[in-house]
Amino acid sequence: MDWLSGLVVPLLVPFVERGGIDEAALRAHLQFLHERGVSTLLINGTTGEFFSLLPEERRQVLSVVRDGFPGRVLSQVGCSGLVESLEAIRWSEALGADAIVALPPFFFADAPEEGVVRYLISLSEAARLPFVLYNFPKHAGNAITVGMLRKIPHDGIKDSGNDTALIAATPRYFAGTSFSVPERMKQGAVGFVSAQANALPEQYVAMERCLATGDEASAIACQSNIRDQHRSASGAHEIPDLKARLSGLLPGYPSGVRLPLMG
Repeated sequence: MDWLSGLVVPLLVPFVERGGIDEAALRAHLQFLHERGVSTLLINGTTGEFFSLLPEERRQVLSVVRDGFPGRVLSQVGCSGLVESLEAIRWSEALGADAIVALPPFFFADAPEEGVVRYLISLSEAARLPFVLYNFPKHAGNAITVGMLRKIPHDGIKDSGNDTALIAATPRYFAGTSFSVPERMKQGAVGFVSAQANALPEQYVAMERCLATGDEASAIACQSNIRDQHRSASGAHEIPDLKARLSGLLPGYPSGVRLPLMG
């Protein structure tokens, strides 16, 4: 389990003009990331527009990534219901994922806490691979709290809710941020998930290496450099912005997104 740490890049998914997945562009992006030192990907997460993908497209993404990327692959299985999420665990494991990542249920905001806990325990018990929770209360509408963490068997959490109280309550805390990484690592995080690394992998890999060797000053300098290069887009605008940046780095990479996002 020592490998479950450091930089995790939540992978973008390129689409052809008529809307399907552009496998050639996806493979080119995988090569681009691998050649620049990225060793771990998260697929079918928010950055990968999982909310707009059909189940078969999510499987397609994992198949292409597993075939075209020699590093580790974390598969986000959260769907609109428990049955579909359990099925996503089964095909993720069958297709060669290295770990399972799961959002809480995300239709009923403020669902009963016990119901959310039982939902996530069901996923944890079904997973034969390392099981990582995904806290994103802004979009899921159901925050994962310290008390909930203590009830759910899990191997780590990716926190996009910026709840640092979770750090001490989980075996492995992954900061869901691009801009306060050294600070979170100093507080006890073991890794970080950064969408911006899709287009700036060299800077994030450099920061990852500095943090791994304890060179805090250089890591802070890397973080400052990343902030200087960051565009202002965030939230729903970040995905089309990143795709536009990639289209300038990788010839033929399409910048289109699926509705309701807009490029």
